[in-house]
Amino acid sequence: MATQVREIKHPPFQPQPFRPRDERVAHEKHRAAPHGRTTILVADDETHIVDFLSIMLEDEGFRVLRAYDGQQAWEAINRERPSLVLSDVMMPLLGGVELVKRLRSTAKFARMPVILMSAGLRQLPGLDVAFLPKPFDLDQVLRLVSVSTSS
Repeated sequence: MATQVREIKHPPFQPQPFRPRDERVAHEKHRAAPHGRTTILVADDETHIVDFLSIMLEDEGFRVLRAYDGQQAWEAINRERPSLVLSDVMMPLLGGVELVKRLRSTAKFARMPVILMSAGLRQLPGLDVAFLPKPFDLDQVLRLVSVSTSS
C-alpha cells in the first residue's frame, strides 16, 4: 500500500519593514483604540519581552503601547495616559523604580496602577506597585493585569 504525499501550499512570507525603536513607539501613537478598550503600556529594554507581552495582551483585547526604555515610557504615559503600566525595573535612561517615583509625584498620574518586573529582584519594598518576577508565569501576568485594570 503506497502512501500519498500531499503538497501543502503556504502563502509567501511577507517580511515587515524594520523600524528603529523610536519609530516603534511613535507608531503606537497613531493606532486608534476602539471605544472602551483598556490601554496598557509595556516597557522593557528587551524587545522580545515587550513584543511577547504586547501580543499576549492584544489577544486578550487590550490596546497596548510599547516602550523600549524608561524615557520612552514616560513620554508615552504623558501622551496617552494608559490605564496600567507594566515595566521592567532595570532599563536605560530611566529605570522602573524612578518611573514609579515620577508617576507618584505627578498629581494626574499618582494613582496610576503599575506592575514592575525584574529577573534580578524578588521584591520591591516601599513602592505601591504590584511585582512580577521574571521569568513570569503567563497566568500570573493576566491575573495581575486583570486585578490592576479592574480597580
